[in-house]
Amino acid sequence: MNLAWLIIFVVAIIYLQSVFYQKFGFKGLTYHRSFNKQTAFPNEPIEIIDHITNKKLLPLPWVSVEAKMSRYLVSVVDEHIPEEDAFHQTLFSLLPYQQIKRRHHMVVKKRGVYHLVSVALTLGDMFGFSDTYQSHETAGKLIVYPKLYRQNMLPEDVQVFLGEQAVNRWIIEDPFLKIGTRDYQAGDASQKINWKQTAKRRELQVNEHDHTRELDLTIVLNIDQSDDIWLPVNDEALFEESLSIVGSMFYQLNQQAAPFSFVTNAVTLNNRQPELYDFKALDQGVGTAHYKQGLTTLSYLIPERRHHFKHVLDYLIERSIDETIVVLTPVMTEAIQSRVEVLKKKGNRVTIIPLQAPKEVG
Repeated sequence: MNLAWLIIFVVAIIYLQSVFYQKFGFKGLTYHRSFNKQTAFPNEPIEIIDHITNKKLLPLPWVSVEAKMSRYLVSVVDEHIPEEDAFHQTLFSLLPYQQIKRRHHMVVKKRGVYHLVSVALTLGDMFGFSDTYQSHETAGKLIVYPKLYRQNMLPEDVQVFLGEQAVNRWIIEDPFLKIGTRDYQAGDASQKINWKQTAKRRELQVNEHDHTRELDLTIVLNIDQSDDIWLPVNDEALFEESLSIVGSMFYQLNQQAAPFSFVTNAVTLNNRQPELYDFKALDQGVGTAHYKQGLTTLSYLIPERRHHFKHVLDYLIERSIDETIVVLTPVMTEAIQSRVEVLKKKGNRVTIIPLQAPKEVG
């Protein structure tokens, strides 16, 4: 009889603590997941940080955190890219009023925008007889820029274009744009001497001027891989290579302090149905902030388009006069060529750069 009562007592205790954990387990439990940085490049190490806090007297024997993870976020231990997205699980044990921060060392393998949208939290009682589930929203986001190339690794046509831009930008000084003074050098014209600064520094100083810009520069990317708008963008390697080339051009132009804008018929995941002539991805600008904004723009693009590339050129024809326009395209059709001729007749300087998929390394 005593044994029976003992069994009943134990079962009652197990049942009551199970009910207690189900009712109060998530009380005072906070969870936050984030990336350790906001931006990265492909193959760059990153960290996913879990921060969990138990703000109550009740200990938590085990808490499971599970979330679906992009297959392009892989562990530094095993950088193999799986065939599909997988679930990532972490286990915690929390004492009363304890907080834990755990870092998961990862490598991001591909350009894009990665969101940590939500996680599933599951906690169990002290004897493991029951568990309770709750979903938590997270706001972690990582922007992964396209892979960039050194200038000598870019296609020859791109190298030639960048070289011409540098020459056109710096070859002629603008006498109306004075940016400071510098020490006198042999060969400097006497009328450039700044006598006020010379007297102040007790060394010959000459005025230094900024240089004229030939024309505003617009980089135009065509992601059409055929003339048929209904055919999908199948060659993803070519699409990624195109964005890497454009991003590398952004970098080189930023090094030259040259302003540029960007237009494309690619769309973003958040705007897959843009209106006709809604092609401007990046306004004309210059500087490091503008360059980073350009890389961010490229990170959001996906291999889809809503409108044929000829409409992009029509948009440029309507607005463009006296611009330098460089068109990067994997295909050249009669519709594209005819519109390029119209742009040239309007006084624009147009350069066509053909795009090809990267060669596989054997």
